Amino acid sequence: MENNFKSGEVVQLKTGGPKMIIKEIDLEMKMAYVSWLDTKEQVQSKDIELSLLKYAPNTTFNTIRG
Repeated sequence: MENNFKSGEVVQLKTGGPKMIIKEIDLEMKMAYVSWLDTKEQVQSKDIELSLLKYAPNTTFNTIRG
């Protein structure tokens, strides 16, 4: 299934977990650089394969615009 994720969108792992914000996307490598708050309210960031992500459910906003 093809996705059209964009920077600023709120996503989540297909297996669950915290809501994350897409910071950057590398379409060639099929990776997203995402950030989220851990249980201690510390910002965490990581590259994750796009195929492992889904749009976050019950999100009151779809994108964050600065």
